[in-house]
Amino acid sequence: MGPTTKSISVVGGVTFPELIEVYYERARGLLDGGVDILLAETCNDTRTVKAALLAIDRLRESEVSAYR
Repeated sequence: MGPTTKSISVVGGVTFPELIEVYYERARGLLDGGVDILLAETCNDTRTVKAALLAIDRLRESEVSAYR
C-alpha cells in the first residue's frame, strides 16, 4: 500500500485517526480481493507507516476474532 496524497499536519490535511481509517479501508479491499500479503511502502513520514501498520493490525485482529 503506497502513500496517500494527504499528510498529517497540525494546521490541516488529515488527522492520524483518519489516516488509520484510510489505510484500514485499503487493506480491507485488498484482502477481500484476495491478496496474499499487505506491505506498507514508499511513505515519506514514519507516522504514515505507523498508521498503515496499525490499520493492518486492526484488520488482522478483526479477522482472527471472526474465526473464533
